[in-house]
Amino acid sequence: MSKDKTARLRADYTGEPYSAAFTWYRSRGLFNGLVPDADTPQQQILEASVLKALARPVAAGLPRLRSSGTAFGLEGVTPDIDTLLLRPAGDLVAAVLARVLPCRSGTEVVGVPGLRAHISRAGLAVGRIGESATIEVQPSRTRSRTAAQDNLDEAAALTEAAGLTPLWTSAEPADGESATWHRLDSADAAVWSTALRRIGLFITAVPDWTRHAPTPADLAGPRPERIRPRPVGPGHRVTGVVAIVPGTGKGGLGCTTVAAALAGALARTGAKVGILAEQDDPNNILTYGRRSPAPAADGWVDLATLGGGGAVRARAISGDADVGQEVARARTLVDVVILDGGRGLVPQRHWPDHADAVLALMPHDRALWAGTRLVDRRPADIRMFAWLQERLKRFTRAGQRTVEPLEKMLGFLDEGFVLYVLNRQNDDDPAVYDASDPEDLQEWWEDYDFMDGLEPVEEDDFALPAEDRAPHLDEWRADYLAFLAEEGERRHGVLWRQATTQWALRNKIRNLAGLGVGERDAAEVMEEFAEAVEEEAIATWGGDSWRVNWPVWIAAREAGDDLLAPWAHLLEIVEVVPAPQQIADQLHSQVRDLPGSPTIITVMGRAGRPIGASQLAGVRDALMDQGYGGLVVLPHLTDLADLPYHIERVAQRAGEAPGAANRLADVLTRVLPTA
Repeated sequence: MSKDKTARLRADYTGEPYSAAFTWYRSRGLFNGLVPDADTPQQQILEASVLKALARPVAAGLPRLRSSGTAFGLEGVTPDIDTLLLRPAGDLVAAVLARVLPCRSGTEVVGVPGLRAHISRAGLAVGRIGESATIEVQPSRTRSRTAAQDNLDEAAALTEAAGLTPLWTSAEPADGESATWHRLDSADAAVWSTALRRIGLFITAVPDWTRHAPTPADLAGPRPERIRPRPVGPGHRVTGVVAIVPGTGKGGLGCTTVAAALAGALARTGAKVGILAEQDDPNNILTYGRRSPAPAADGWVDLATLGGGGAVRARAISGDADVGQEVARARTLVDVVILDGGRGLVPQRHWPDHADAVLALMPHDRALWAGTRLVDRRPADIRMFAWLQERLKRFTRAGQRTVEPLEKMLGFLDEGFVLYVLNRQNDDDPAVYDASDPEDLQEWWEDYDFMDGLEPVEEDDFALPAEDRAPHLDEWRADYLAFLAEEGERRHGVLWRQATTQWALRNKIRNLAGLGVGERDAAEVMEEFAEAVEEEAIATWGGDSWRVNWPVWIAAREAGDDLLAPWAHLLEIVEVVPAPQQIADQLHSQVRDLPGSPTIITVMGRAGRPIGASQLAGVRDALMDQGYGGLVVLPHLTDLADLPYHIERVAQRAGEAPGAANRLADVLTRVLPTA
């Protein structure tokens, strides 16, 4: 049988084997073109950086990437809209990896800064730390984990033999990687990315791109009009039933949004898709955009018609309907039936029983995917000063020390005197309270019983006037004590006499020192703190450090010097990534009451740092080892949430929302039957 001309043309551009080109064309069609460009800037920049590392001079000692039938060590590539597979010559895999993975050469970082390799079920892949863009690399033996590890080990040996230090063995960025990455020019990333995806054009004559970027003339291949996007669907049609349910059993995760996105992506390939939604759900697909119900005689409502014969329809079914019969009837009318079980109600929990595949939606829990830890590279004495600062905060926190009865009574009198002065300044009444009113008397004195601690009063206007501006304060202190004397003696006896013999002078001294109610003298606090912390400090930092650093710290506090600020640059919060198996186990434990159908966990992403490609691949592998059909992360995008209103937008060839919908459809088609 003669070869398909379209698949052969793709192979001319990509250099991949004809069988791979034919398989890709048959499963993808031409919707994104025969040799699609990368669909996100992040993917383009990654691909551009890799090709620059291969095409341009590198540190002396690494092997040259020259071999007959290759361009920069590559025999070909397999490009898709959001992925790229590099196909190095079998004996050059390690050399290619040694060129692109980052190494230290003296004070410089060579290769692609931040790039890390990971081995998965699919083989070998590379991606930058914390970024979702990824490039697969075909090992010397296809889909062999052992070969992939051997290739990485050989790459490390090549770099070390060249006098370089591999940086890719660390999960965290090495010193200089981030700075080097930010210095790279990404303005021409798109053209470099396209050149890598069309590497087959350069197999027979390798271009010199050491000093300039690829030109449009370089990228012009045979019959360019035949590789442009066209409304040509895949060579086979997907069929079956998909249930979309909240994995945790609770609604509100976006099942209807995902149903609309998936329906549009499948219809884009020419499939006829029907959505069955719960009639009583106020947010089912038929309510979006104020669509008129106007169902046809069979109860179906047409939602969208896409090029190539694809269409999306929907029908509402009652909560007590026989879902099995509804699905059976729907399968006679459409290729793919989508069950929107968005609310997670009891009747809908049985819908997955009728499905060939299940999408279990899970909320994105940032803490599940990544934690943080503080890396402190400050000198030991600075770390001790920081430790003392933290211990002092704990010591002075409310409730951390026991207040003796005498101190409590003195504080009670201080607080009461401020109120007395403020009131007397306003009405010139020397009475502390109305002694003839038992309720007023009781209310004033019972405040003492509730004074468990002596917290400073933070209100600026709750303070005594300065002594030099209020010479009458001595007289008012005497009036204050005289008014309280009889009741104070009756209630507190000896304690009252102990307090009143020293309170007036003490109160004046504190006011002269600028101490507010409940505020303690700094020297007194430090003396008590030293006594409380000395034993722990010696055990933690050693006796010599305590004797040397304690007086330095005290002197700095008294002088108002900040000992910590000059060293702040040596504090770094780094991300701690849990093991993939741990994340997979957590996701598995959260999934509720799903049948044995292939289940694809779909994490509804949130704005912020994306899940890194390496981490995602590891978790996906762990889930698939447990029998799951896959793992997909959808972005948190307004455009994605708008898809139920405009399903036809999935047919657009650009944008993250259509790209996310099409990736989801691609994963799903791997577990659904085909016609």
